[in-house]
Amino acid sequence: ITGKRRPSLDDTQQLREECTVIFKSFERQKMAKRLYRYIQRYYPGIRVIIADDSDNPLDLEEENLEIIKLPFNSGLSYGIGRALERVTTPYVIRLDDDELLTPFTRFEKQLEFLKAHPEVDYVQLQINYLDWESEWVRSREVYEVATQHNKPVIVMEPVKGGTLAKLTPELEAKFMAARPDASIAS
Repeated sequence: ITGKRRPSLDDTQQLREECTVIFKSFERQKMAKRLYRYIQRYYPGIRVIIADDSDNPLDLEEENLEIIKLPFNSGLSYGIGRALERVTTPYVIRLDDDELLTPFTRFEKQLEFLKAHPEVDYVQLQINYLDWESEWVRSREVYEVATQHNKPVIVMEPVKGGTLAKLTPELEAKFMAARPDASIAS
């Protein structure tokens, strides 16, 4: 790719010291392994934590890799939460196991931006209404931690990726009665 380059050794060293890459994998060993290889190709030595709740656990052992074996099908939020508990660096790079890194990937530029703009500070949570009291997902607990630290919260997929947005007319009426100015999903 013309004009694009891999990160410099200095950039890679800074990312190794200040960032941890985390992602969750479920029944996609090939994709998880591919993403790990791409991460190490562009940012060699950076620590990677994979939360895996597959039936057949991920079979990969590397020096800068930690695989957390989770109960089968325990979910994205639970897996990301367990991975975050093991992060010791000031910054986290959160990926999905089906992503790829390319010469256009510039984590070092994102880190540079965050350091130059410390006022950028919010929390994005995947909070699904049905998981509010779930012992696995712990949506309420995670939300409360963010609000206790006075962090603005952006909610991602509040209706399980849209699956709850198609409610029965009776449930739609209850939602609209509670908040007439809001959408069903919000």
